[in-house]
Amino acid sequence: MYRYLAVAFVLFVSASVNAQEESDTLKSNIFSKGAGLVETVLDLVTWETGRHAFSLYPAAGYSPRTGIELGVMPVWRISPVDKESGRPTTLAGSLQFSTTGMYEVGFDLLSFLPNNWLLASKINYQFLPDEFYGLGNEQKIKPYSEYDLNSLTASMDFAKGIGKQWYGGIRLDFNKNKNTNIEGDKLTEEITGYNGGWLNGVGPMVAFDTRNDILYPSSGWFIVGSYLWYSKVFGSDYKFSIGSLDVRKYFSLSDDKTILAWQGMFNASLGSVPFYKLPGIGGKELLRGIPHPYKYIDNNAWFTQAELRQHLWWRVGVVGFAGTGRVMPDLNSSWFSDLHVVGGFGFRFRVLPEDGLNFRVDYGFSNHNENGLFFTIREAF
Repeated sequence: MYRYLAVAFVLFVSASVNAQEESDTLKSNIFSKGAGLVETVLDLVTWETGRHAFSLYPAAGYSPRTGIELGVMPVWRISPVDKESGRPTTLAGSLQFSTTGMYEVGFDLLSFLPNNWLLASKINYQFLPDEFYGLGNEQKIKPYSEYDLNSLTASMDFAKGIGKQWYGGIRLDFNKNKNTNIEGDKLTEEITGYNGGWLNGVGPMVAFDTRNDILYPSSGWFIVGSYLWYSKVFGSDYKFSIGSLDVRKYFSLSDDKTILAWQGMFNASLGSVPFYKLPGIGGKELLRGIPHPYKYIDNNAWFTQAELRQHLWWRVGVVGFAGTGRVMPDLNSSWFSDLHVVGGFGFRFRVLPEDGLNFRVDYGFSNHNENGLFFTIREAF
């Protein structure tokens, strides 16, 4: 009897193994066919010729600030002549509309020029029915002020490489804001920037860069410091200054498939700073559990965040992130009380098979019952 039971057990195990192998093969075939289908679709929206690759992607998203967003994101990538030591140039654009009446056009350029010159520039126009929450680090209480924001911004870093790791140069920042249809008691004429106007600033910047890749680094440091003066000499309607220090570090934990990224940032301002230029801690690149970039703003701000990035399969990856920080009226304020703490996770899809330029989807939440969902290109940091 035991002999028959043993034979039956062996036959059962063998059948289970075969069934599992057939199931795994079926799943593998489904994934392979799915990947092949997506590759075919990507080929239809990607054009490559020589060193140039152009892609056109749909964009969608949601946040309490903008509602549901729909649009397109064109991406143009130029490979370096020397692929061993050079770095690619990328120009990413965006055209988006939302259910709240927002529309936005933007361009983001990162270019490495001959003779070790660097050009990084962002241009953005946005119309948005927006809210003003007041100044300070405390949790914001309704009712908020409502207004229509018309904003044109253009920023540029133009720097020369000093050796292989250092860059020094100039940072330019130009802004034109117009605030209309203002309602509510929080945004009043006593708030600097009530009427909008020109904000034009110029100043030095210095960078230290040992990253092994600019789009998706797995090791190295990236440190950028700058100090900008906004003055009537440059056509600004306001006189103030802003200093910034941004420190990032990347660790490879498993053959570049598992990466730990860390960032710390500090911003400080002096003078009559319009509210929409004050240092803040929220948005799609900072603490992503705070959906509105101007919800917590003040003269000074700091935050730190870490992100674990995991490649899964093919062009697909996932991330988990967490961070904390706060804003302060002056440097004598408490730095570590009433902190905003965020966490979240995200999905990554590599735009081009051989490069680290990712389309990203991030969902973040905070300890103050806030949340944000972001769809965009490139990593947050």
